[in-house]
Amino acid sequence: MQNEMMEQFKSLITDKAPFSEEPDVNKPSRFRPNPPHATVTWLKPELIGEVSYMELTTDGIMRHPSFEGMRDDKKAKAVVLEKESETTDIVTDSDIIRPRKSGKRKTLLNPTEATQVKKISRHELKFTNLNKIFWPDDNITKRDSINYYYQVAPYILPYLKGRPQSMNRFPNGIPEEGFYFKDITGKAPEWIERYIYHSDTDHKDKQYLVGSDEATLLYMANLACIEMNPWNSTVKKPDHPTYCIIDLDR
Repeated sequence: MQNEMMEQFKSLITDKAPFSEEPDVNKPSRFRPNPPHATVTWLKPELIGEVSYMELTTDGIMRHPSFEGMRDDKKAKAVVLEKESETTDIVTDSDIIRPRKSGKRKTLLNPTEATQVKKISRHELKFTNLNKIFWPDDNITKRDSINYYYQVAPYILPYLKGRPQSMNRFPNGIPEEGFYFKDITGKAPEWIERYIYHSDTDHKDKQYLVGSDEATLLYMANLACIEMNPWNSTVKKPDHPTYCIIDLDR
């Protein structure tokens, strides 16, 4: 397919960017702080490529894009950006995920001790560095973050169940860059459910944490996983076959 596409591109190469404002392809971002300083080969906008994605960001960037192939069944000028529908127009009361128990949950951690041990889903969890500030502008601490995940656990657990996690950790809060923690081999409690993934890069088996229950969710929260990144695929049938990201930095 790549060879076929390169042949299609040859006659469309141009020196002029086909945009009203030329995009900065080397713009640094949170996930790519050191861009590759790549050069661009512009093409006349006459071809159509089909891409699936989870959503568009406010600045027009695709989240989790996946190239599906080229389209030749319509002209490029016929392709337009679809308009969003208001949520109230497409979601009914029966579609809304509701908590398993009525009433608001109280907080899990007390407001004073920096280290606390709690029993969650029959497992003892040690919560540490609870006074550390994660959001300096709002004076929100790690304790607040964990309490938040405890309170919303009934809502998000159905979406995490059975899904391996790519944990994005921010041990010093949002002012500093986070890092991904994926392979938990020898680094997590034995009761944590695991998914064995064979890497084609280094040809090794890696153990990914699997979202299972409230204890697993709060274990990740204690690792300073401010955002949760479940895989699209599951290792077992979830209660709700949907993908979600809970991002407290938004």
